[in-house]
Amino acid sequence: MKELFKNHNPRNKPFDVFLTDNYNENEGGIFVDIGCGSTKINPDFIGIDPYAKHDGVDILAHMWDIPLEDNSVDLLLCFHALEHVSKYQVFPTLKEFARILKPEAAFGIVVPNLYWVMLEWVKNPNTGFEMDMIFGTQTHPGEFHQTGYTAEILKDYFDLVPELKIINIYDIEGWSQMNFGVIGRKI
Repeated sequence: MKELFKNHNPRNKPFDVFLTDNYNENEGGIFVDIGCGSTKINPDFIGIDPYAKHDGVDILAHMWDIPLEDNSVDLLLCFHALEHVSKYQVFPTLKEFARILKPEAAFGIVVPNLYWVMLEWVKNPNTGFEMDMIFGTQTHPGEFHQTGYTAEILKDYFDLVPELKIINIYDIEGWSQMNFGVIGRKI
């Protein structure tokens, strides 16, 4: 079995196992890492990012306009990227994910837990990391957070795209903060 994630956090195990199992079940398939920035999750993945011009980026494109065929992707990951699109682009982005995923293909999405990051800022109001968790690092156009998520907000967005079925939303530790990890399948 090939590992998908390094440095497993025991709390994240159900999320990691679902995605790793789907990765291994589709060996030789098409895997995408959307919003990969300068580092893809795994070299087997196609890195997609509109801003990062690094070796890990295979396709320069916005996540709501991906130049891949319909029903072509076996596994889609979007870790810490969906918060970088405006609330008006979330629906078109999820529709695009549904378009490129094969039927029954799995997806994993990680976004910051807005409630948790806001509480961290209230506990320690400053212009450093606590503020960056809310608004992004803002070092270039792709590093601004434009949308915040609670579990309920995530469910509301996914309700607009019924072909993307949420299996579970987990609390995920990583990136020095609490996040939501959404796993699901295209139906």
